[in-house]
Amino acid sequence: MTFTLNDDQRMLKDTARDFFREQAPVTRLRKQRDEKKNGRDPDLWREIAALGLAGVIIPEEYGGAGLGYVALGAVLEESGRTLVASPLHSSALAGASALLLAGTDAQKQEWLPKIASGEVIATIAIDEGAHHAPGKSKLKFEGGKLTGSKQYVADGHIADVIIVAGGDALYLVKADDAGVKRRELVTADSRARRTSRLKARRLRR
Repeated sequence: MTFTLNDDQRMLKDTARDFFREQAPVTRLRKQRDEKKNGRDPDLWREIAALGLAGVIIPEEYGGAGLGYVALGAVLEESGRTLVASPLHSSALAGASALLLAGTDAQKQEWLPKIASGEVIATIAIDEGAHHAPGKSKLKFEGGKLTGSKQYVADGHIADVIIVAGGDALYLVKADDAGVKRRELVTADSRARRTSRLKARRLRR
């Protein structure tokens, strides 16, 4: 079986390829690593969002392009060719998907347009240890308050909105809430990027 992109998907893929080659080559990643920017390149992210790449899967009613996951996959493939250091995966894919699948109408109206425009960076926090075991979450939600910690949260140190997984539920947490504590983690493959460790202490949701 042969898989072929349609015209819109092909056009988006070509646009992404040309942009990443010209504006985000591997040399930009290396410079970011050497200058210890730790995944922070707001100028590049603004340019990516201006092209509409932050809102590929977000429906038009929320300010996105509504082109779906195949189209976003094509964009991510091109970003991988030059090792683009951006929150494209964590925000445009993971964060946006979580909101689309589980967000309330009010949350979608508030946050999806901001994700699509690049005004807000979103991410999803799942793991609490070195192994992926979402079914063993120790996150607690009691009395309207969230308590617990997550580790290796992609772009968690620069995210504005964090979708936190716990048990069979997802919780939307604003990163600037008083109960949220963030610490950058340096891992073997992220000298130019960073993950983070998050703690939420009696955070009211």
